[in-house]
Amino acid sequence: MPSGSPGNGLGLLTSIVTGLSSVACLVAGGIYIGLGFQHQRETLTVDFKGAEDDWPKARKEFEGLQVTAILSDTLVTLAPNDTVDHWNDVQGFVPDYSPLVYRYIGRPNNESLLAELSEMKLQARSSPAQKREAVGAAASVTWRVNGSVLLTQAFPLVRATERREAGPRHGRCAARTGFKVNGGCWAFSRLSRLCIQVAAPANGSGEWSVARQDPARNDSLGCDFASGTWAIAQYRPLYLPKTPDWGGDWPRGAIRFSDLVLEVRSNMDPYFSGVDLTRGTMNFGMSAQQDDVVGIMLLLLGVALSLPLICAVITRRAKRSWPGPARRYATSGRWTGRRPDPEVIGMRYAVDAAAGHVAAARGLEQAIDRAVYAQEDLSN
Repeated sequence: MPSGSPGNGLGLLTSIVTGLSSVACLVAGGIYIGLGFQHQRETLTVDFKGAEDDWPKARKEFEGLQVTAILSDTLVTLAPNDTVDHWNDVQGFVPDYSPLVYRYIGRPNNESLLAELSEMKLQARSSPAQKREAVGAAASVTWRVNGSVLLTQAFPLVRATERREAGPRHGRCAARTGFKVNGGCWAFSRLSRLCIQVAAPANGSGEWSVARQDPARNDSLGCDFASGTWAIAQYRPLYLPKTPDWGGDWPRGAIRFSDLVLEVRSNMDPYFSGVDLTRGTMNFGMSAQQDDVVGIMLLLLGVALSLPLICAVITRRAKRSWPGPARRYATSGRWTGRRPDPEVIGMRYAVDAAAGHVAAARGLEQAIDRAVYAQEDLSN
């Protein structure tokens, strides 16, 4: 098959894919073996068990509080709730503690929680590289525990972020759950949850206070991990009807918030320990034994995928280094013992000199020489 044929190209592509797959399996297998040596799941569960052991005392202090919030000039009461938080653990881990959260779900009786999309306003950018953002109407929230004001903040009810489109994605804004405004693609989101952490009274002061999950961040007062920021506000995507470009205006319509969640949680809640230990995944991972099994299987698969490539390389090198079959006699000057032709009598000395470097014929070669001489005698 010619060197430039499709078959050779397909074979080369197959070899490249097989080689990359082998390397990936070997690397992944090594990582899993390393995780098995670290006993990651066992270590994380021990740390979480410590948080569970500290919770009963903190929970007793957290019970019986009067927790309220003023949401856009409307007073709402957060009732105690003991619903267990959802975990995504691969082994079905269920925490062994009694949770306690003060929670409100719903909408105040008035119509203050209403966001008009046409009132979205662009926000100033700190640098040209920053994506453009826009916000709608804001809701003000004042948190109170046993009559003491903890915090007052305002949060946009609706947000929008511009998506930069390029290449094949250009012109597919609606397919990507976006909305076209001024020729740009914007993704909308709506406020779904507000949650803060509180700390028990210190030094007998009797007053609860907001707690920072990360001492290095003054705004880490919330319950949403959000890559370590611990945000108070949590948003979810807002899917708008797929309509054509409005010609430069923001979409029209009002968003009502009938399922907004307000929560107040103790900073000693084991839930925060689980979120922090798992970096927000709520999954402790596999045990050391499972990591070892998966790692060994990946290593074996990587070795199996690499065997054809190794054999091909060895075969090619062997072919290149093979000198071929050995010669038994010289390729020239074998018939130096025959009578020289008159026309080449002047070459006598050259022939005799060459004959000195050629071994005498033996066996089959002598028989061939005799036959040649006999044929020449008959012709003469």
